[in-house]
Amino acid sequence: MRICEVNENYDRTHQYVREENGVRYGDEIWAINFEYLRKNTGINLAAILNMALAPAVPENVKLITSGLTNFVNISWEAPAQGKRPKAYYVLVRETDQSQWQKKILVRDTRVRLPFSKDNYFFAVQSVDEDGHESLAAFAYSGRP
Repeated sequence: MRICEVNENYDRTHQYVREENGVRYGDEIWAINFEYLRKNTGINLAAILNMALAPAVPENVKLITSGLTNFVNISWEAPAQGKRPKAYYVLVRETDQSQWQKKILVRDTRVRLPFSKDNYFFAVQSVDEDGHESLAAFAYSGRP
């Protein structure tokens, strides 16, 4: 794991501790913002803990491409190992978007949704009874 900020100071990181022409280089204790480090560490640990408690990723996530329709059929299998998911989230986003736009709760291992398979990307997550979510498995073209 690596913790850094968006405006990283390269005089501090990836440098041997030294001073040249009045400029101090390297990681030194006086330059650490411990409150910032505490918050970042807490967020990263919470994310890791959530993934550790979550069920495994769904398997064989398939986007059924047969048939000309503006609906999509997606099927998947429960994870072969670990605890059984209580449900699944189907993630949906338009093809020109970088973030998931919709999150649909599904209690089965298949779903039919009113989205064109030509205009959207889909993925599936496992979720347990406490809301811990697995990583997402991207849906690929396949046969039922």
